[in-house]
Amino acid sequence: MTVVVLTRDEESRVSRALGSLPHGVAILVVDAQSCDRTRELAELYGARVIDRAWNGFVDARRFALAQVTTPWAFALDADEVLDEELGEAILACAGTADGYTVSRNTYFCGKPLRMWSGERLLRLFRVAKTRVEAKPASGGTAELHERYETVTSYWDAEGEGGESLTPNRIKAVWQTLLPHVDRKADDDWGWAAELVHAHGLTQTIDLAALLQPDIISHVRKALDHRYSPGPDRLLDDLLLWQFGQRHIDLTAEEASAEQTPRRDSLQRRHQQMQRYRTSMGF
Repeated sequence: MTVVVLTRDEESRVSRALGSLPHGVAILVVDAQSCDRTRELAELYGARVIDRAWNGFVDARRFALAQVTTPWAFALDADEVLDEELGEAILACAGTADGYTVSRNTYFCGKPLRMWSGERLLRLFRVAKTRVEAKPASGGTAELHERYETVTSYWDAEGEGGESLTPNRIKAVWQTLLPHVDRKADDDWGWAAELVHAHGLTQTIDLAALLQPDIISHVRKALDHRYSPGPDRLLDDLLLWQFGQRHIDLTAEEASAEQTPRRDSLQRRHQQMQRYRTSMGF
């Protein structure tokens, strides 16, 4: 069996990934011309490293499998690790089928995400019986996979996480972390920036902390969304969930104003959230 890993500037993760593999397995790393120590670190684990320009995820996976000389391959992402139980199961596999799925749990900020717990993925397979096709689960193009891999960099306060939250930056982060949330032509990213800045949230790491899938799920259930709100409206709701009355006071009209349509709307939504929290035991 050969473990196949695709990399590009993964020095902060590749050692943990390769270090989790069973002892003695062959490792093939196809590296998309990294500018860091990815290649050096991979070779320390005995990996065969092929340097190749990036032409897309599907193209890279197809190329990698074409280089495998063993009957079986295991596909591993550079930001994934195998636990001991899975490592032992792979080595003990009877090989009576052409492929096997594994159960993957996804973690965000060190905590498991319930919506992506126990996700079944085909990762161990006979190379001769395998064909790679672009069928991302959330739709769109297969390059979506690569966009999800950039999530961890948003938590580096000294690096990408420290970048200022301009309207364009908010848009870019949103499209990376939540590409499945509908975006509309009239999304107001400038207004989104005003909302987060009102709470003193000025860095990418602050926005990343808000955009947690499990929280978004609760917000949508609390407000009984029968439509897919644009990012600006959804961000407004997330801030309301997080800060409650403070969000209303900071971003709505004065309570004494003659007309208070935004304050009234926020108050109604806040009350719905409170009822939902009570029903869920929060």
